[in-house]
Amino acid sequence: FPSRYVSIEEIIRPSTDPQYARLNPMCGEPEIIVRNNGTDTIHNLYFKYGVVGGDTKTHYWTGTLSPNQKQNIRLSYGVDFTPTSTQFEVELLESNQQIETNISNNRLRSNLPPTPPLLGKLTSAGSIW
Repeated sequence: FPSRYVSIEEIIRPSTDPQYARLNPMCGEPEIIVRNNGTDTIHNLYFKYGVVGGDTKTHYWTGTLSPNQKQNIRLSYGVDFTPTSTQFEVELLESNQQIETNISNNRLRSNLPPTPPLLGKLTSAGSIW
């Protein structure tokens, strides 16, 4: 394997994967699992993510990801869902401040779980009554 080779292994949330059912649907930050498949220790990762067809956000992770180690990463901002949103996508753009060259496993999509209906009425302050 190359010295820098990071893969996105799974999307924990948002996801319809049954093993993550208790974490979905979500209201907070998306969460993914990455793996360092290379020989170099990774100290930072740069991601782009969002609902397919919608606005994207970016996240810069810093830490220590040793060779063959997996890491759960929470992406810093929530996702802007729309009634027609069906998929979430995350893409790894850089590792150790260098553009990722092995792009075969740097992008992953998940199906979005249905959003439960909102019960009650929203007030102008955003609370439910």
